Amino acid sequence: MKNRLLYSALFVFTMLLSSCGNSDTYIISKQDSLLKVSYTDSLGHVVMPPKVKYAPYTFVIDSSDRVFFYSFPERNPDRGGVYDDPEPDLLHLMPNHIFLIPKGSEKSFFEESVLKQKSQRLLKNIKVASFKDTITSDFLKYLIARSEDEKNVKAMKDKTESINVSIRLALPEERNVITHKVIGKYYGD
Repeated sequence: MKNRLLYSALFVFTMLLSSCGNSDTYIISKQDSLLKVSYTDSLGHVVMPPKVKYAPYTFVIDSSDRVFFYSFPERNPDRGGVYDDPEPDLLHLMPNHIFLIPKGSEKSFFEESVLKQKSQRLLKNIKVASFKDTITSDFLKYLIARSEDEKNVKAMKDKTESINVSIRLALPEERNVITHKVIGKYYGD
């Protein structure tokens, strides 16, 4: 039974890995499945690291592939890396908290608004949220490639530019606020 479960997990992992050959598209559910397989122990128990919804820097890609941005202060690094405080269900975002990044200037905006910002942490956490499960954004490819390049480099000259990118579906609050922002309709708490 144990070997059968191991072979099944290996087969699923191999199938998912082989279907990821198209680097032009990022499919959130497929990547979550790969992550689940990689965190499955030898007994078949899934031991997943906790998923967090928020990061100090968040880019949201809507259904028209427009990129929006919002940020909030990082937590105090003196407290260590683990927090017992639960994440809030709502951030109480407002349309004026989220900015539309003009098409074609996403990379320069990222460099100015994220990389050049002073931080006490060695790693900047970035969350990319999408209205769709399948993302084909050049900006997302750029972020993933940059993140992977940094993981492969042993000694970086400027540690303040280290980034960690994670991807998820957009939360209902983000969808609602962006919809109100785009159509110019009043949005209240």
